Amino acid sequence: MYRCEAMWPRHDSCEKVVADNWRPSTTADVRSLVSNIAHVSSSLRRWDRNVFGCVKHQLKEKTELLLLNTLLMPMVQRMAKLRCDIDEILERNLFFGANVSD
Repeated sequence: MYRCEAMWPRHDSCEKVVADNWRPSTTADVRSLVSNIAHVSSSLRRWDRNVFGCVKHQLKEKTELLLLNTLLMPMVQRMAKLRCDIDEILERNLFFGANVSD
């Protein structure tokens, strides 16, 4: 089944793919029209994979990463705060000459 994606016509090379793969016909019959459509659609599908890749897969992957990062961010922020607190305590310890084991 042929389906033109909305993003295709906005890409610079889409029109060239169609022009390069449309075979001029000496007859105006339905068979040559169907053959041309099949040939161009096949070329567009290959072009789509090369230019855009698997958009659904990429979108799913990035959405999952965003969700994971959103869930982990509070933990990362807490860890950064704890690191700052520890550094501050160690600096005070060094400044005032206190022993860490106290």
